[in-house]
Amino acid sequence: MVLADQIYTDAMTGKRVICGTFSHLGVEKIPGVFVRSTFAFILLSDIEGKFRLSLRFVHLKDNAVLLQSEPIEFTAMDRLGTTDLVIEVPPFPIVAEGYYSLECWVEEYLVGSVRLAVTDTTKRGKQS
Repeated sequence: MVLADQIYTDAMTGKRVICGTFSHLGVEKIPGVFVRSTFAFILLSDIEGKFRLSLRFVHLKDNAVLLQSEPIEFTAMDRLGTTDLVIEVPPFPIVAEGYYSLECWVEEYLVGSVRLAVTDTTKRGKQS
């Protein structure tokens, strides 16, 4: 799983083009909401059939689930192949500086995550 500013499919090749990947969020107001448009690229393998996927945004300090997406139904056609999904992520609620995780769950199984460091950008230059 990768987070990016933009993900699109090349019309000629069908390949995914992933632009502006990141694992750090700089925010100006805490608590607050990170509202910049964000997309998750998820590549699944060793899975076949119909499934429900959900994303959870978790504050790692206390493992509090701050956001959970509505389930997304998808079908994986070939266990030996891969299934890729591009999902626009809702705005992230930020409760404090620190570490968060965007987790990808398929049914009741955690299948991937991205760890995000969150910092207050108004503190730049004020620390030694």
